[in-house]
Amino acid sequence: MDLMKQRDKSKVPVPRLFSKSSQTTVDFRQISNFFYDQLVDAFIFFTVEKPVDWSTFSSPEGKLRALADGFVINDYNDALLLQYGKATKSIIGMSLGHFFGSSFMLNNESWSILISQGEVFAEFTHEKTEGYVWWTEANYRMIKDKTGKTIGIIVAQRDITQRKLAYKVSEESEERLRKLAHLSFQAIAILHQGKVVDVNEAMVKLTGYSIDELLTQNTLPSCFQKAYAEKLFRKNWDQPAGAFETSLCRKDKSIITVEIETQIINYKNEPNYVIGILDVSNRKRIEEEIVKLSIALDQSANEIIITRKNGNIEYVNKSFTTITGYLPSEVIGKNPRILKSGTHSAAFYKDLWKTLKKGQRWEGEFHNRKKSGELYWESATITPIKNKESEIVRYIAIKEDISLRKIAEQSLRESEEKFRSMVSNIPGVVYRCAYNTELTFLFVADAAETLTGYRVSELQNNLGRSLARLIHPDDLTRVKESIKKGVSDFQQYNLECRIITKHKTVKWVSNSGRPVYSEDGSIKWLDGFLMDITERIMALEELKKAKIAAEEANNAKSEFLANISHEIRTPLNSVLGFTELLEGLTTDSQQIKYLNSIRASGKNLMMLINDLLDLSKIEAGKMTLHYTFFDIRRLLDEIRNVFSLRVTIKGIGYIEKIDKKFPAEIKFDEVRLRQILINLVGNAVKFTHHGEIIIVIKCSNMVEKKENPTMQLEIQVKDTGIGIPENSFRLIFESFRQHSQLDSRKYEGTGLGLAITKRLVEAMKGNISLQSKVGKGSTFKVVFPHVEYSEVSTNAITSPFMPEFKTDRGNDAGAEDLNERSQNYATDDNLDVHIVRNSDFSHLVRSFENEFTDRWKLFEKKQPLKEIQSFAQEIIDQGKNFRIGFIQQYGEQLLSTIENFDIEQMRIKLDYFPDLLKQMKKLGHENK
Repeated sequence: MDLMKQRDKSKVPVPRLFSKSSQTTVDFRQISNFFYDQLVDAFIFFTVEKPVDWSTFSSPEGKLRALADGFVINDYNDALLLQYGKATKSIIGMSLGHFFGSSFMLNNESWSILISQGEVFAEFTHEKTEGYVWWTEANYRMIKDKTGKTIGIIVAQRDITQRKLAYKVSEESEERLRKLAHLSFQAIAILHQGKVVDVNEAMVKLTGYSIDELLTQNTLPSCFQKAYAEKLFRKNWDQPAGAFETSLCRKDKSIITVEIETQIINYKNEPNYVIGILDVSNRKRIEEEIVKLSIALDQSANEIIITRKNGNIEYVNKSFTTITGYLPSEVIGKNPRILKSGTHSAAFYKDLWKTLKKGQRWEGEFHNRKKSGELYWESATITPIKNKESEIVRYIAIKEDISLRKIAEQSLRESEEKFRSMVSNIPGVVYRCAYNTELTFLFVADAAETLTGYRVSELQNNLGRSLARLIHPDDLTRVKESIKKGVSDFQQYNLECRIITKHKTVKWVSNSGRPVYSEDGSIKWLDGFLMDITERIMALEELKKAKIAAEEANNAKSEFLANISHEIRTPLNSVLGFTELLEGLTTDSQQIKYLNSIRASGKNLMMLINDLLDLSKIEAGKMTLHYTFFDIRRLLDEIRNVFSLRVTIKGIGYIEKIDKKFPAEIKFDEVRLRQILINLVGNAVKFTHHGEIIIVIKCSNMVEKKENPTMQLEIQVKDTGIGIPENSFRLIFESFRQHSQLDSRKYEGTGLGLAITKRLVEAMKGNISLQSKVGKGSTFKVVFPHVEYSEVSTNAITSPFMPEFKTDRGNDAGAEDLNERSQNYATDDNLDVHIVRNSDFSHLVRSFENEFTDRWKLFEKKQPLKEIQSFAQEIIDQGKNFRIGFIQQYGEQLLSTIENFDIEQMRIKLDYFPDLLKQMKKLGHENK
């Protein structure tokens, strides 16, 4: 169906092309229609109501019946009327069988070839009226759809009745034959022995040569290619008669396409050869034009619909199917009203048909419905097609799916409405102003009246009420410079300034805006936004005042703490001093215990006062740092000695790791570094109940100079303790704070340790960080990026190395397995393993697990000092008996808290009892 359409004879303007020579417009449709109708050959187009699948027929007779009855004439050219002699109304709709009449079966062989091969070129016998027969030479070609089914037949046929009759005429009628040849539209040449002996007038017109040139100068062979000339003009033909297409070169050197037919006739018992030449250039051009138009229509992104005068659809292209979902077979022959959605009124369609029937083009939009039921919008142009008599014969509609555009338009309308609503309701002023000296308002929102006191009509396009006139004179230069910078940097400008209102009051506004550029890069205008921030500015002023007052109060507090701590420490030192003097003046044991208790409490109070004093000094900026060279290894030994007993009792590992390349000494404030390490290691010991504590000392980024070489000092304190939740990371570095999950009774402290540590680290230009997981442990890392060092040692290490702790002076990154370090729990020089393996030790463990534990549980509710004293003494005795130092030391420490009346420490020591029992069990298990 796409290869041939019904003839379009209208005079409706179509797009024109310009020739290269004259630049004149050419209406190829009119030319195409002219040649289509003027061709001598008849063109016929048969269509079928439903596509035919020939493989479904079981018998040849069924195929012939389907061919004869199913295919009807849909279109033809005027040459058919000359051949057939019928009126238009009697031909359109005529079936193929009716077209051939009773002679249909005479062409049975040709029909079989057509059905099996899809194309046949042969001679056909027709019956015009009863008893009258005429002959045609025709090419029948089937048109198939994408599935291979036949949807039509296109035919090009020529009336050869005269030729047939001529061949039947007697050989003596040569004159008559010559006359008929001269009257033929076909160029004819008669050859004898390879030479041209006669030509007709059509040959003269076709080649451009005269009869004399053709007959005497033998010019006809030169019109063909050499290969064809040798075959056509040889003395004897060795091939049967036939037809073929080739090119012919005319006298004026122009090339045309011709169709050549050959026949052999006998004249006086000698063979004569006849060449019939027909110019098919126009036909070829028309066929190519039809193919190109068909391809163009099918490839068009727009829907194209061609209907008959009554509105029934005759043709649709592929885009129609793509957009609507309807196949051509579903809509051909139907009215386009199948697409109606029901949203348009009857008056809409009445106006459409009124315009079309006047022969005028109609343009508009349809809200139609797809096959799936989905509604869509399309823009349409419908044009009437007229014949030579200016009668409307068809309509062609070109449509474009504009659903997305409609959605975009609707979205734009909603967006504009939303914008208008937002602009009207936002608590600020949207404006657009010219980029000139005055910053003249081009547009300003209604909210401007609330801000400035001026109505919109007083501000827009008014030089006297421009943005520059509203800005406070003291701020105008700064505002213009900010705008200029934003324009030059292609960025938004943001600033705060003052404006003067209509009532001569001053308001603070936030002014934000950006330039809008045209296509040539020039600035069209400035779009901006004014927000009243007067209250915020006033609040900020109040906050500034409050901040100054708070800082003054904090400084006063820090100075007060420093002064009061100093004033308290002086008499406290006297108390401690006199306590020591009194202790030497009495021999009464009870009085000595009282004095020891006073001294212990005084020392605890002194430690608290020292922490407060350090904190107040740091906050007041009065902390003095003293940098000297010292060996950090000696400092680590001191820290180890401080926590040796607590680590031993808890049974946890204690490891030190120092880089092999660590220098002999570093220049640092040893006192403050000791304070930092005591706080960090103390926390690790306090919150670790199993596992180990690792202290890592690293040096990196060493810059070797002749004088004052520097390095980066990194200290890590790792533990396997209870961990810290991430939401408490910031909290624990604040003063007097511990994270909320801690048991304050079990984990005593004021919460000043980490706060002081953080401030000390920052005061020495370092930083402290924390990594921790609850239940897994914590790692505190302290980094000092620039620390002076020396490879020459000035101080000797005096503290003895304690064998029960692991010290790694290398770079080993992994921790030693705890089971490999579990043999040195005691503080004695030697532990008798045989004693531990003895059955008496097992009895000791059971007694601690049962009897001692039952007594210990009673102390949770009440703390009777005499019973606890007896409890501690028995533990000391058991430690001495078995020569296990950590048991003995635990008892002595617990007894010391009772003798000093230190109830708080006594409670803490009691809380260590389960750890003591766990280590005893572990010691017994590992030494079996």
